[in-house]
Amino acid sequence: MSNLMPPAADRFPGKQPPRKKRMTEKDREERRKLYEEEKRERVFDPEGTWLLRWPWVAFDEEKSLVYCKVCREYKDAADRSSSFFIGKELEGLRTNALISHDESTKHKLCMKKQSFKENTSAIKPIKQVLQQMEMQLEHFMIDDSTDSANIENELVYVRYLDMGTGVVTSFIGIEDTKHATAEGILETVDAIFTRVGVLDWRNKVVALGTDGAAVNLGSKEGVAAKLCRDISHLVTVHCIAHRLELGILNAIQQHPRLTQLNDALVHLYEQYKQSPKALRELKMLGEVLEEKVLKPTNLSGARWLPFHYRALLIACQSYRVFVAHFEEIISPDRPRKSSPTQIGRAKNLLKFMKDFECLLFIFFMCDILHCLSQLSLTFQTDDLTVGEALEKYEETGLQITDLVGDGTGIWQSKVMAALITTPGIYDGVELNNVNATPSATETRMRVKEYNCSSILRHLDDRLKDLSQDSILAQFKALDSSTWPNLDHHDFSSKKSFIESGKQNVITLHKDYISIFRWTNVSVESLLSEFVGYKTYALSRKKIGLRTPFSDIVRTPNTKSKFPGLATLMELYLIMPISTACCERGFSCMKRIKNDWRASLKTPSLTQLMYLSLEGPHPDVFDARAAVHRWWGSGLRKRRPRFNPNQQEVVVEDLTAELHEIEGSDETGVPLAIPSDNQDNSKCNTLPNSDTPCCSNSLE
Repeated sequence: MSNLMPPAADRFPGKQPPRKKRMTEKDREERRKLYEEEKRERVFDPEGTWLLRWPWVAFDEEKSLVYCKVCREYKDAADRSSSFFIGKELEGLRTNALISHDESTKHKLCMKKQSFKENTSAIKPIKQVLQQMEMQLEHFMIDDSTDSANIENELVYVRYLDMGTGVVTSFIGIEDTKHATAEGILETVDAIFTRVGVLDWRNKVVALGTDGAAVNLGSKEGVAAKLCRDISHLVTVHCIAHRLELGILNAIQQHPRLTQLNDALVHLYEQYKQSPKALRELKMLGEVLEEKVLKPTNLSGARWLPFHYRALLIACQSYRVFVAHFEEIISPDRPRKSSPTQIGRAKNLLKFMKDFECLLFIFFMCDILHCLSQLSLTFQTDDLTVGEALEKYEETGLQITDLVGDGTGIWQSKVMAALITTPGIYDGVELNNVNATPSATETRMRVKEYNCSSILRHLDDRLKDLSQDSILAQFKALDSSTWPNLDHHDFSSKKSFIESGKQNVITLHKDYISIFRWTNVSVESLLSEFVGYKTYALSRKKIGLRTPFSDIVRTPNTKSKFPGLATLMELYLIMPISTACCERGFSCMKRIKNDWRASLKTPSLTQLMYLSLEGPHPDVFDARAAVHRWWGSGLRKRRPRFNPNQQEVVVEDLTAELHEIEGSDETGVPLAIPSDNQDNSKCNTLPNSDTPCCSNSLE
């Protein structure tokens, strides 16, 4: 009957059901206190909801402590003062503590490292490099470029010291740049290091090498400026190969004769750039004159001085052929006239090349650019040090100064010898405006001196930080050639010898104070090591810095003798003063990701670039294992004569089968794998047909 009774509101008209009593803040506080005072025995449930939500939670049954197993696995990146790293008692553990630890920065860093460890398929070729970089100071170099898919990419190289092989410059990765700003580039660099599992790269990096783009070297909001705010000891190096090019361009812009020569080389390239007919005529004329003619190369936009030298060298080597072709183009008796643009360009070039003073200047600059191109090639080497760069630069400056004169260079000697034999005529070409008077010769000498001094002055302005007023210049204190002579019988000589370079060492200790704190090296102990190093280096004064530095850093006995100086020497050896490797990396990228492979994803592109840049040479690579793996993989064997309608030969040991097959080559790779009932001398036929599937090329 009770189930049939109406609700209370219907049974008692006008009466409302009693409302639930609301809890006040005081009631909640009392209930919370009762809950805290209540003693409950907590038990860790390995299949509970905590592990579903926080899989990093682990329980130590002996100590009855809850801890984070991921943070304990990656101690270097974890917060060692965290309660979940030390261990937290199960009694009193609350959900808020788990949430707080899960959202902490250090814990997220450890989780990223764990995810990298679980999935490293995209960066397997770089694992060996990462193992060598472990616990090493490193310098990194960055550069950006656009690929064939019109996507901006950032490329990263690292430079570190390997105790076995010495200085190593290695490709790390490439990544798409979402925003070409300093923040966007830093995010991309961080993504590259994260992809390869180096999450604490900011703790290891001590120098940044890059080109002179404002987004990289901006004094306030550039990449270098933003990194220096987080890394106080970071040294930023502008690539010296780029600076060499910029110095030459500055000299060209300020001197009319250099500008005229540069424009002539650009016009010479444009004359044959898009005219197959003109290039064919040039080569035919070269065959008649029995000279091999190369196509003029591009000068505008080229970054390296060797391209400038090559363009000028082609003009000097084929001087007679170019002059003859230009005379033919402007000839009124020419059967089929060229376009007005080509005729006008040929007239200007012919006037420039047949002028006596211009001819001498062309061959003079060919000798100058030969010296500078050799300097540029030296600046592009991967393991270049500051001392070696300065030494080569000083040598080049002396060579350029020596070229100011008649007949001192290779090409100048050739021209002067020809003009002495046949005055006013060079290589069969009659020159215009010939003036061999003493006053003209003196004027010519002054022009050469001005050009050389202008080039060297601009280069000095670009490279002055290598020898003065920079952290790089302070390392010269370790160069024994800069120390004063030591007289063992003179007290003042000994005093000046000991004091030489001490101020530079103090400056280096101040600039790298964070690193020396990490290694527990004080300025007093560093100065004491410096005095001992002077005695060590006196007997090695003639062999430069690379050899004694490498011996000290890579030999345990001497490194323990000079621990502080060994750190400075390692920094000196791996200083990234040139980023030419980044340019070579982008050249490799453009070869791999061309117009036909523009959809390559970043992991595949990284692997292919690593194989091309860091992989073994084809002459020493044994491809047998790769071929065996490819041969036996897939749903069906990759056999040239495989017939799906025939019963497949089942062989348990594929390696044994490869060696037993008749027709294998010397490396053991078979030419074909026929079945038992198949004739080896014939190709397989298509199903339901007598037509062979391929021609029998083995007969």
